[in-house]
Amino acid sequence: RDLYAKHFDRFVDKVDPWKIATPVENPNRAMRAFIAPMFRGIALDQPELLEEAWSTITQHPSYPKDAGPLVTAGDVKDPELAEMIRRFDAMPIVPGPDGTTEDLSDPTVLEKVKRGWLRRGWADDGLWPSEADPSEIFRRLVRRQAAENYRAIIDGDVG
Repeated sequence: RDLYAKHFDRFVDKVDPWKIATPVENPNRAMRAFIAPMFRGIALDQPELLEEAWSTITQHPSYPKDAGPLVTAGDVKDPELAEMIRRFDAMPIVPGPDGTTEDLSDPTVLEKVKRGWLRRGWADDGLWPSEADPSEIFRRLVRRQAAENYRAIIDGDVG
């Protein structure tokens, strides 16, 4: 909290999470396991691409300049801008065993995916090379999907 209080004037994004945060209605403890690999894949591995995509969104003619610190796809009327925001906010979809996929925006799959990917439960299902770290492969999948979404936003190819 001290960081925000002392240095808020130097932040690019004028969002203080301590002021806008609300209690999670239905907390899902499984989500904690995903924070590091997802944050790294989405943001830390490609900060320039993330920044360019966000800049493209905020410079869109229909972006609400006075909407407050958080703008979601549901807050805008322009369909192109709404799709840009949806893609920017998209959660990854990861492979599961037997050709299945798991959408991490569905909280009901988080525990299963955590056990499968991050706890090596699917080690015998061919989702990663046996000598590989599944958390690292998971991070790369997340990074690739985020990059595809960022590039689509930047290129104006959001459908």
